[in-house]
Amino acid sequence: MTRAREAARLIGNNTFRLDSNNAVGFNSTTPDAMFDINHGLTVAGISTFTGNVTMTGDLTVQGTTTTLETVIQEVGFMNIQANSSTPAIGVTQSGAGSIAAFYDGATEVVTIKNGGNIQLPDSTSSIVGRIEIGDGQYLQLFHNRTDSYIDNNGAGNLYIRSNSFLVQKYTGEEFARFNTDGAVELYYDNVKKFETTGGGINITGIVTATSFSGSDINVTGIVTSNSFSGSDINVTGVVTATSFSGNVIGNSTGLSGTPSIVIDDIDISGAYTQTIQAVSALDIDCSTGNYFTKTITTGTNTFTFSNAPSTRAYSFTLELTHTGGTASWPASVKWPGDTPPTLNTGTTHLLIFVTDDGGTRWRAASLANYVN
Repeated sequence: MTRAREAARLIGNNTFRLDSNNAVGFNSTTPDAMFDINHGLTVAGISTFTGNVTMTGDLTVQGTTTTLETVIQEVGFMNIQANSSTPAIGVTQSGAGSIAAFYDGATEVVTIKNGGNIQLPDSTSSIVGRIEIGDGQYLQLFHNRTDSYIDNNGAGNLYIRSNSFLVQKYTGEEFARFNTDGAVELYYDNVKKFETTGGGINITGIVTATSFSGSDINVTGIVTSNSFSGSDINVTGVVTATSFSGNVIGNSTGLSGTPSIVIDDIDISGAYTQTIQAVSALDIDCSTGNYFTKTITTGTNTFTFSNAPSTRAYSFTLELTHTGGTASWPASVKWPGDTPPTLNTGTTHLLIFVTDDGGTRWRAASLANYVN
């Protein structure tokens, strides 16, 4: 064969052609490459390709092991389908490098590290280094070089479901425990301080609050508070507060009538103050306080005492400003020597009264005739 383009040709259906450039064509009249096959190719054994291989049809590779050392580039679409129960893709890394790496241009965006860990870069924007879940990318997990985030920016709720749920420091130190059908526990420096129970809560340590409010408050231990508020407050232990207001009942039973303040032990560091009760008429209402003031100006002024505690000792002081008239006392009042003090007009007197039997008998003492 002496044609310019052909060095060899099998006439008929053009199944083989060798042109003058030494290009070989199978089922190709005009070879476009040095080895141009326009039909299926079956290779049995080991084949080595040192140049480019271009395939315009399907490629079927069957065998136990296929070794590729190449770069597949400028691929518009690659679809790998499995037709059996085995995985569609299996990647084996026998060295120390990463198993797989995925790039956006020249930037490595996802890496399957040696050992199987999946690594994403730090999230520097909403489209970098994030795991997005859902059609609207509403659930995102990412790290921004400083902090880690679980973002649920959709309209729904974020549910975390488990039989028991633990929140811990990365070292295993306890932050919180949420136990199935049981307690919620909160920890401080790996020590449990707060626990819910079937009947309420248990707190270990000192409770500090601006106020406590409720109809039945039972407090044990040491309590620091600005105020307690409630119709029934039972306290065991030491109570520290800026003020006590209202009715506080300590360890006592069978009380009736108007409640009063009863505390087994009071340890006061600092000033102790008492509300001054001004007496409008002549009755000393013992349920209102312990320090009373009264001014008498004329006539005979007969005092009475009411609402003394029936089961506890009680005392009060009367500051009596005496500008005129005389003062008279109930028959239950007993003075030293059974003789009332002489009270001069134009002076002020301090009179102290004590009872331990509910007001059946009062023992009295006087500091009389202070110059105004």
